[in-house]
Amino acid sequence: MTRFCSSSLDEIERKVSDFFEDTGIPFIVGGKDKSFATSDLTTAIEAKSRIFWRTQEVPYSGKPFVYIGRKILYCHQGRDGNKAKKEKEFKARQQHEDHQQSKKRRNLAQPTKKVGCPATITIVHVAVFPQNVITHDTERVRKSIAKNI
Repeated sequence: MTRFCSSSLDEIERKVSDFFEDTGIPFIVGGKDKSFATSDLTTAIEAKSRIFWRTQEVPYSGKPFVYIGRKILYCHQGRDGNKAKKEKEFKARQQHEDHQQSKKRRNLAQPTKKVGCPATITIVHVAVFPQNVITHDTERVRKSIAKNI
C-alpha cells in the first residue's frame, strides 16, 4: 500500500490522472461523503465532533485531526456494484419467459467486464490542528487537548 499526503485536492487529483496516463487503468468513483472537499471547513469541523490521533488511513503524527470526508475510487474492472440488481432482473426475466412466449434475447458470452480487481484509491480529507502537538503520548494528554479544541 502506498501512501501519499498533500495539502491540496488538486495535487491528489493530478497524481490519480498521472497514474491513469502511465498505466491506462481508469478509476471510477465508488463512494463519496457529502462533506468531502467542502470549501466551508469551519462548519464541517463543527459538525464533526470526534477528534482522532491516528487511524488506519492516517498514521500517528502527534497532531489531532478531524475527518471531513472520504472518497473511494475503484478500478474499472473491480467489483460489480450492480451485481444484485442484474441477478434480480435475470430471475424476473426467467420467470416471465417461463409463463409466456417472449422475444428472443441475445445470449451474452460475457455479461460483465468486471473481474474483481482489488485496486482501490481512498482519498481522506482531514483537518489537522498543528498548534496542538503532543510530545508525550498518553490517553490523559490526548483527552485534555481534545477538550480544548
